Amino acid sequence: MKIAKRLILLAPKTKMVISFILLAIYIGLALLAPPEVGFAVLVLGFAPIILISLFYGWQIGAFFGMLVPFISAAAALLHNDPAFDAGKRLGGIISAGILGAVIGLIRNQWLEMLNAEQALDERIAEKTQILQQQNEYLKALHETTLALINHLDLHTLLQLILSRACQISGTPHGFIDLVLPDQSGIRQELGMGEFAHLNGVITPKGVGLTGRVLASGQAMQVEDYPTWEHHIPAYQFGVHAIVCFPLRGRDETIGVLGLAYAEKGRLFTPKQIEQLEQFSHLAALAYENAHLYHAVQEELYKREQAERDVRLLNEALEQRVLERTAQLEYANRELQGFSYAISHDLRPPLRAIDGYSRIVMEQEKENISAESLELLNKVRHYAQRMDRLINDMLNFTRLGRHTLRRAPTPVREDILQAFEQARAEFDNTDNVQLILHDIPETIYADPALLHIIFTHLFSNAIKFSRHTPAPRIEVGCEIMNNAPTFYVRDYGIGFDMKYAQKIFSVFERLHTSDEFDGTGAGLAIVQRAIQFHEGRIWVNAAPGQGATFYFTLGDTQHAQHTP
Repeated sequence: MKIAKRLILLAPKTKMVISFILLAIYIGLALLAPPEVGFAVLVLGFAPIILISLFYGWQIGAFFGMLVPFISAAAALLHNDPAFDAGKRLGGIISAGILGAVIGLIRNQWLEMLNAEQALDERIAEKTQILQQQNEYLKALHETTLALINHLDLHTLLQLILSRACQISGTPHGFIDLVLPDQSGIRQELGMGEFAHLNGVITPKGVGLTGRVLASGQAMQVEDYPTWEHHIPAYQFGVHAIVCFPLRGRDETIGVLGLAYAEKGRLFTPKQIEQLEQFSHLAALAYENAHLYHAVQEELYKREQAERDVRLLNEALEQRVLERTAQLEYANRELQGFSYAISHDLRPPLRAIDGYSRIVMEQEKENISAESLELLNKVRHYAQRMDRLINDMLNFTRLGRHTLRRAPTPVREDILQAFEQARAEFDNTDNVQLILHDIPETIYADPALLHIIFTHLFSNAIKFSRHTPAPRIEVGCEIMNNAPTFYVRDYGIGFDMKYAQKIFSVFERLHTSDEFDGTGAGLAIVQRAIQFHEGRIWVNAAPGQGATFYFTLGDTQHAQHTP
């Protein structure tokens, strides 16, 4: 069977040569052989009949089948063979012709079967190739999907995407370009084959094949890039057909995937382009996810670094706080020593100066001149002023060591006591009137500090308004920004608001001691006491129109107002 199949599939020229050789050999044997072997020659004639029938089919087989016995009969007549029988010879010719026709028919059926088998093999091979390509594509999609989950390193993922795309298209030449952050162009991040030397090269926006693919958002194939009218001469690579696909993410196009064939005339088929387009979309999502993961990791790293820096800074601050606390404790001890020295070493001499000066003035009044009496009055005045200054300084320093103790405090009662105490500091103040407006029954505050606040504010108001025709001081409480706000208002000389912050500084004065007596510490003490309550104080004033001091005391939720 295998031999017959090979004979049928021989080339036409080979069949013709073999046929002529066999026919010539048979004719020679038939003409030259003696009559005694005529039958044997006739039998040998079946060999060319069978071969020619296999070569050319039943028509030619039948013709040669009748030709061979006819030649044998002609040879017998030529040799005067006594055994020649015309009837038998005619029957042999007919039988040989039928034999050739039958073999030829069998050959034709066999050839049809061989052709069908060959066509089936070709179809199987074609389907196998398609299935192999589909399998490669599905394999690439599967590996890319796994990369979407497992490969989160950007460069590794780009290598995997490009290698799988080259595997799908059957080429070693490809590249991946990514859009620059400022959208000004596109940069090749990875290249293989003829594009490997272009890594890092930036192509301006809208230029070349990648620029057109980015602008259109569609895949594009150039059949022969070197002769393409928009090719970039500076980019030298030995390829012809190039196809590019946009890498479309969720919201925008992030780059271009390019593949190429170096063989001239070889193009990417529509099926390949369809598969690569699907692959490029999946690859873009994989890269976008990896890029997002990378950005999140970077942000987490920065946050960890920031937290570490904050932790180190807190540790350093804690150490500095400890050091500063130790310094403050030392300074407080020094200040306490200084206060003790002032209280026990400076005040007795001042009081002695004041006392002795008063005794001299009383006992020697008749013996000293008026000028000397005036000088002694000044000595007493400055000694008393120095004593008040020492008193205010001690009060200010003691306030720094005070511990806040809030408690329900009767405000109206404290205001009246503080007013009387402040008025007793000055002469001729019986005409100063106190007016109360909506004062809370109690306030949640430190009683001692609240008394200091009102005493100094009343003292300040009386000092600068007692020389007006009808001096009056108003005290009240208003709700401002959902918080009780106290105010003390006078109608005295007032001041320019550009000095509003200066008056709360310790020992700062807007007037000389000859104009208005005082040390300049009262409002500084008030501000310190209010700050202890986590409150604030501010003032509104104008020259010749008096001043109004407002203050809050922090948490006053326990304050109760009388109707």
